[in-house]
Amino acid sequence: MITSVELSNFLSHRKNTINFDHGVTVLLGHNGAGKSTIMDAIIFSMFGVNRRDSIKGLQKEGENQTYAKTSFKINGKLYHTVRKIQNGDTKAHEITDDSGSLLAKGATEAVEKIKEIIDLDYNDLRIASIIPADELTRIVTDGSELRSLIDKIMGVEKYSKLEKLLKEAIKDFRINLQDMHGYTYENLVPLKQRISDAKKNKKKFDTELEKLKSDLNETNQKKDELNEKIQVYKKNSDSKEEFEEKKDEFTRHVKNVIEQRRSECEKEKKKFDRCKGQFPIASRKKELEGLVNEIENKMLENQAEMKELDKKISSLIEQVKLAKKLQLTDGKCPVCDREVDQLKPLFQEEHLEKEKRETEYKLSGLDDQQKKLSDTRSKNKSSLENAKTASIILNENGISNKEQLEEIERNVGKQNNEITSFAKMLESEQFLEVSIIDSTSTDMYRNLKELQKNAKEFNQIEFEKLERQLSEIDTKYTEKMEELGKKKAILESSEKDIKDLTPIVEELEFAKEFVSDIDKINSDVFSIIFINVNGSFDKSK
Repeated sequence: MITSVELSNFLSHRKNTINFDHGVTVLLGHNGAGKSTIMDAIIFSMFGVNRRDSIKGLQKEGENQTYAKTSFKINGKLYHTVRKIQNGDTKAHEITDDSGSLLAKGATEAVEKIKEIIDLDYNDLRIASIIPADELTRIVTDGSELRSLIDKIMGVEKYSKLEKLLKEAIKDFRINLQDMHGYTYENLVPLKQRISDAKKNKKKFDTELEKLKSDLNETNQKKDELNEKIQVYKKNSDSKEEFEEKKDEFTRHVKNVIEQRRSECEKEKKKFDRCKGQFPIASRKKELEGLVNEIENKMLENQAEMKELDKKISSLIEQVKLAKKLQLTDGKCPVCDREVDQLKPLFQEEHLEKEKRETEYKLSGLDDQQKKLSDTRSKNKSSLENAKTASIILNENGISNKEQLEEIERNVGKQNNEITSFAKMLESEQFLEVSIIDSTSTDMYRNLKELQKNAKEFNQIEFEKLERQLSEIDTKYTEKMEELGKKKAILESSEKDIKDLTPIVEELEFAKEFVSDIDKINSDVFSIIFINVNGSFDKSK
């Protein structure tokens, strides 16, 4: 099946693409409109056959680049054959598949490849598919010219092949009709009946639909009237619902504010409790710093004195050792051997021992004093650290005097009283009194009061009555809409059948007539068996 023909500067066509759909394609136009040119392009691109006087004669006047391209499908596979002309000479002939793969190149190879693919040569194709209209008419109406025509263009020996081709063409034609429309010309009677039924339904439901539309408009008007009344009630109803919502919102907000205040009050209370006992401790900081410094200075003095006493004791020990060696013998000095009453105290052992004991006693006293001072320093240092910590706590909380603490204590008491009072008023829904807790609560209360006013105007019984009426009308409206939908569906289906099936029936009638003509050709041609013997022939069914 040929799917398309593309022409460029080919005879009367400058740039044109003709696409062929399934089925029969009829080319209509005045003489010279270019109908034969399309057939010439197909023949030229596939077989390189030129039915004109010359190759140059195929080129549009004034142009030097020309090509004809034919696309065709065999067994579901698409092929493309193109033949080009440049300055009156054939330049290229190629055949490719749909993937772009080159299957053959050059005039001879390309033509042979096409014959292999379609199983027809130019003469077969021309006789099987390319029959001018006037010749087809003569074939159908005048059997006397049939033998002469077939003998001239085919030869008698090709009858069987052509008969097979015609039968296959009719079979393929039916398959194409079925694929394209879902029907063949055998379905004409039921299809015509469907169109007839569809026209009757259209006439019937056109009237019924108009009546339904009128009823729906009337029902819709009643709905609109009820909806207007309901909207007024809904506004007040919405106000009531909104009042409850805003009331809950107001309550939640006030509770949050109370909790925030309670939390802040607790913080202030903790602050007060933490700082309250720190003033007496922090007040001794300077005193303790002085005491610690004084003790440490005294300890330094003692350490220096004890060091000196240690040195003195060491010296006295050496002196005692020396004195023991310098004892008087017979009242004479052991060094100079002079007679002396006694040695100087510096060299007297007894004197030195006494001084050593006195020094050791003094050192022991200083050591005891040092231990006492150390204990006192440790206690004072601990108290000093507590005083420093107390000062830090006071500074961190921004407390510099007792008056500030007293003010915090008063505020905590006041806040606790207010929080308790607000909580009780909120519980008893004293919203006006509670609304002063903060500016947001004040604004929320004003809105709440307005909503409460609108909510009081809402009549629940009347509202429910109107809603029941609207529900009943809605039900009727829905039923009518469903009825309208069903009838519309039938009407649309009928209109669709008329629209879709009418051209199909027309085409199938044309196809039936066409197949009838083909059958007549087949009957007229292939019911005759020609026997070319002695210039005579026999006719038999």
